[in-house]
Amino acid sequence: MLQTAVDSGSSSIYMAWQNDANSPAQFLGFAYDLYKNEYVLNKGNGTMWHPFPANANAGFIPVDNTGGYFAWISNQYANGDWYLSNAKPLIVYSGMPNTPANVALAKTGSNQVKLTWKPDIFGAWHAQVIFWSSTVGWNTLTTGPDGTGQWHFLMYGTNAFMNGEATFTVPEPATYHAIIRFVAWNAQTVGELAATGFVDVN
Repeated sequence: MLQTAVDSGSSSIYMAWQNDANSPAQFLGFAYDLYKNEYVLNKGNGTMWHPFPANANAGFIPVDNTGGYFAWISNQYANGDWYLSNAKPLIVYSGMPNTPANVALAKTGSNQVKLTWKPDIFGAWHAQVIFWSSTVGWNTLTTGPDGTGQWHFLMYGTNAFMNGEATFTVPEPATYHAIIRFVAWNAQTVGELAATGFVDVN
C-alpha cells in the first residue's frame, strides 16, 4: 500500500509504502505527469517503470518539471504476478516549470491579437509574456490584462492565467511574434521560453 507520495524538495517524488503481502521479486514505482499527459520515464532504462529492491519501503522517482502528478507503487513477483496500489495525487513545487505547450498567436481585430497556451495551474506561479514587432523589435509596448508594458505578468488566479488565453492591443500595423514562459512557485524558478509564429496585423 502506498502511504506517502510527496515533493522531495529536489525535483523528485518521494514515495513510502507498506507491503502487507508476500515479499515480491521487486517493487515497481511509476508516476504520471498531468501537464504533459504522459508517464515519467526512467532515465536509466527508458521505460515508465522505476524498480526498487524487494526489501525497500521507500524510494524516489526523479521528475523534470514542477506540476501535478499521480504516483503508484506495485509488487512484481517472479511468476509474473503484479499488484498495483491506488494512485496518490501530488504537486511537485521544486525544480523547473514546464515549457508552455500549445502556444499560438492570432489576429482578432484591429490592432488586437490573442495569445493562447496550455495553462499549468499546478506547476506555475505566473506566466511572463513579451512581444516582438517588425518595427521596433523587443521594445514593443503592448496592452494586456495587466496593463501596458514590454513584459506582461499574468498571475495565478487571474482569468488569463487559469484559462490560458489573453488578448493584447498592439501599437501599430506590423508583424508580431510573442514568447511566453512560466515561473515556478518554489524559489521563483524561471522556465524555458516558448515562441509563437509570426502574425501580420494591419
